[in-house]
Amino acid sequence: MAAVEDHGRRSLELFRELGDRWGQLQATEWLGSRCETVGDYEQGRHLHLEGLRLARELGLWPQAADRLTWLGRIAMLTGDYAQARELLEEARRLAAERAYEPGEVFADISLGALDRREGDLDNADARLREVLDWHREMGYAPDVGKAMALAELSFVAEQRGDPVAARHYQAEALAITRELGDPRGIALGLEGRIRTS
Repeated sequence: MAAVEDHGRRSLELFRELGDRWGQLQATEWLGSRCETVGDYEQGRHLHLEGLRLARELGLWPQAADRLTWLGRIAMLTGDYAQARELLEEARRLAAERAYEPGEVFADISLGALDRREGDLDNADARLREVLDWHREMGYAPDVGKAMALAELSFVAEQRGDPVAARHYQAEALAITRELGDPRGIALGLEGRIRTS
């Protein structure tokens, strides 16, 4: 994370000096996602808003859809579920209009997480299963999106009172995050296993 911040900030400075808006768009995405990971939500929001402005100015609609999803995730993580839903649904619509399937899936996994947090377990389960099916069909290995969908499905199962299914999903998610070497995903998987034991 320290290297992402150092290199990202230096890249952003250089791209600003050059007046290269596409480069600024790339740098703000890395920096913004790093902020979301470490819980610096206000700075992450600021960076993703800057990226959204740049993407719109440049007519890069897939990147605009991704930025709306990042902003929706931050709203969800800070408890503003109404704004999160508005941003995530806008992101999904924009991605669908541009036939940007990975963007639709990125929005859907976040909408599934939001459905779960709001207690709509049926919608969460259906949406997350579709996301998981898409990731399995694409066959990426290892796949952070697949791990995220599995972790969310485990929380849905836990909230439904099904610890067996919850443990199954968490074990699969944990195996993927261990293969990726993703400390945050590993911690989430271990937390889920403890909660369902």
